[in-house]
Amino acid sequence: METKTASNVRPAQFTHGAAPQSHGGGVTVTPARTDPLIRLSRVIEMTSLSKSSIYADKALAAKRVRLSSRLVAWRESDVLGWISERSPVVDAK
Repeated sequence: METKTASNVRPAQFTHGAAPQSHGGGVTVTPARTDPLIRLSRVIEMTSLSKSSIYADKALAAKRVRLSSRLVAWRESDVLGWISERSPVVDAK
């Protein structure tokens, strides 16, 4: 009988119904985003909207990033882009 030691025991891998696939041993690197995440209070300052208006606006609400079950944030660039899309162009004459 073979005894199991820490060096020859492999943890079970759960595939959730998917067939196991070989990835060739390469490492996938996801580039880091330098775009800061901002909380609701800062979004309210930047947009001058109320909390309910921010969540009611489907375009702005869809851009939120869920950090935990009760914590969301927005990417600053997404909020600035949303503001620039909604800002009217003023003629400087």
